[in-house]
Amino acid sequence: MKLILALVALVAVVSAKRVSYVTKGGQSMNLLLRNQEEHLAWPKFQQFLAKYEREYLGGAVEFVRRFRTFSSNLRLINTIQAMEKGSATYGPTQFADLRP
Repeated sequence: MKLILALVALVAVVSAKRVSYVTKGGQSMNLLLRNQEEHLAWPKFQQFLAKYEREYLGGAVEFVRRFRTFSSNLRLINTIQAMEKGSATYGPTQFADLRP
C-alpha cells in the first residue's frame, strides 16, 4: 500500500510543471500546472490574457485563481462543444476567467 501511495505521489510531482508569466507592468507571476488539463489550458490562457489585455490587481493570488477558473471554464466549454450538433461554436470569451 505504501508503495502505491509513493508511486501516486511521484506521478503527481513529475506531471507538475512550474511556468512563469511577466505582466505588462513587469511583475512576474509563477504558477504550478498541476495536471494535464492545466497544461493544455496554459497556452490558451496566455492567448486570452493578450487578446483581452487582462491585468489582475490582486497579484499572484488573483492570477492563480483566475487561471484555475479559466481552466475549469475551458473544460465546460469543451464539453458543451463536444455535444454540439453543428449550430454553434463555443470558445473562451472575455468572461472566461470569471465565475458565475
